[in-house]
Amino acid sequence: MDKKESIRLDGETKQSRNRNCWDVFFIVVPLVCIILVPLGGLGYIRGRFFPFFRSAFLLYFAVGSFIIYCIIHGFTRLVMHLKNHTGEKRFLIAIEVVIPFVFILSCISLFFMPFETFFYPACKPFIYGFRDRVKSKSDISAIRDWLKILDKEDLAYYSQHSHYGELPESVKAIGGFIGISTDQNGNPIIRHTFGGGLDNWGVEIGAEDMEIPPSDYVSKAGYRMYVEPGFNIIAW
Repeated sequence: MDKKESIRLDGETKQSRNRNCWDVFFIVVPLVCIILVPLGGLGYIRGRFFPFFRSAFLLYFAVGSFIIYCIIHGFTRLVMHLKNHTGEKRFLIAIEVVIPFVFILSCISLFFMPFETFFYPACKPFIYGFRDRVKSKSDISAIRDWLKILDKEDLAYYSQHSHYGELPESVKAIGGFIGISTDQNGNPIIRHTFGGGLDNWGVEIGAEDMEIPPSDYVSKAGYRMYVEPGFNIIAW
């Protein structure tokens, strides 16, 4: 084998490796996107690290744009260069086309599940993340102990003047808009709410025997995640 032939073969080998790397890229990255969006990975991250991910919708837009590009790119390679590929190569490209469609169908299915699952309602991964954030930032038992010492005058005052400076550190650590009222048994209950418009969520903390209404999936009035007695996460 002469020097020119050796150089040519080396060049073809490098090109083949580069093409294989791109095949891996267009298979692995869409799979990661499925984990981030339909399976709720990005939603959990948003809830866990809120408010640092206020602009997470830009990430959803980027993922959606990439998935559309993957479909166009895969169909182009599969149709326009069909004769130039081996059977194994065609199979890889077909996988590259199928995975983005799995992503799309998975996203659509989240809005048509008639019962609660690990991924439904669509806000559930976010709520899991928000639950873990609340538990890591604050002492729930300390908040419950503080609520127990409030009398009627305290409740009347805090219902009108929930100033952060006058609240315990365990309460201030959660943040949000704070409202203090009573539950069905007349015991104090505190609610932290966040968001606005069509996207609202929060946390309710009260006595251990506090009644937690069931989630309302029919009228979309609200979803409630039970965490422990007297502690639940809400989204509506």
